Amino acid sequence: MTNFFDILSERKGQLFSTMIEHIQISFIALLIATAIAVPLGILLTKTKTISEIVMNIAAILQTIPSLALLGLMI
Repeated sequence: MTNFFDILSERKGQLFSTMIEHIQISFIALLIATAIAVPLGILLTKTKTISEIVMNIAAILQTIPSLALLGLMI
């Protein structure tokens, strides 16, 4: 366990920069998802036909386990 903390203290600059990079990537992904989801949500409240189609697709995708979905997306 001491070795772990020694390595952390040696690489704290790299750890900090990597953490900032991860936060930036996560924030960009969140912004993109929001930019897609909000207009799509507004569209789905306006049209019943598109709403039914999207809800059926979402219901099908929710039945697929997460690990299998990961394999499908790769």
